[in-house]
Amino acid sequence: MAPMKKGDPGYTVAPRRALFAERGTEVKIGPLLDGIRSLSGEKIQWYLAAELRDRIRQSGVRISVIDKLARKQYAVEPRQYEGRLLHQLPAVRSPRGHTYVKLYLNVPAEENRVALSRNGTRVLEDIALLDDFARTPWTTRYLQGHVDAPFVNLTPGTRSGLIAVRFVAAAEPGLTRACVTVRQGDVVCEAEALITVTHELLPQLGNTAVEAQGLPGYTFERAAGESWRSKFDVARNLIVINNGHRDFVYAGRSKGLKLRYLVRLYAKELVLRNFVGLPADQLLERMVELSLRTEEHL
Repeated sequence: MAPMKKGDPGYTVAPRRALFAERGTEVKIGPLLDGIRSLSGEKIQWYLAAELRDRIRQSGVRISVIDKLARKQYAVEPRQYEGRLLHQLPAVRSPRGHTYVKLYLNVPAEENRVALSRNGTRVLEDIALLDDFARTPWTTRYLQGHVDAPFVNLTPGTRSGLIAVRFVAAAEPGLTRACVTVRQGDVVCEAEALITVTHELLPQLGNTAVEAQGLPGYTFERAAGESWRSKFDVARNLIVINNGHRDFVYAGRSKGLKLRYLVRLYAKELVLRNFVGLPADQLLERMVELSLRTEEHL
């Protein structure tokens, strides 16, 4: 028995209590979507034979697919490559480990592919989908086989993505700019992303965040030397507080002083957001009113 839930890649294996013990592992998957119900035992057998080709061969495990609807049983046999095996290929080494390459030269055909695998499990059906391999000889359709890179990290829940970098959020909200640089020879690729850590998740409606509903959350962005203390991020309904400002550093000497400083910034942004167009004197009156009400409950 191996309980596994959607969105949780972890699982546990426990013996099944039965009157007569049976060797092997029984896997039950449910509930099935309508489209998946059309899968036959033969299709599942072909899928496993391709996806787990080398893992089945290396482990020596025997897999049987029992199709009770068609009243047939299929043995999952690792699919064999066609063509002439290319011997004496140069070893592929990298600082992260060795890569195993097995290639067959075949008559050119559209179905010829070289797959990318990780420890015998197929990650990509066609390695030519990767930018660095979108060229000859990988795109000529003369080759069958696979490239196995055991050091590749895969994204949870799917084998179609690769993990290069991991972010661990701090206990305190904040904005972090993550930058990634990948080098291979003379080729350099760079990318960056802004990661927002909030005190709580914003409410969701379908696939779109609800805008301007309820009180906004807050987060921190360190901008030491800049004059702004806080600003309102309308798109994410967040109040961004400059925790590098000298006033924030000064208020951080004690919890009480820091809390009152944050309340004043929060009140300022709410007033500016909700009373657009009012004269300056009326905005200040609203801010005093809101500050008084909030500090009363601190």
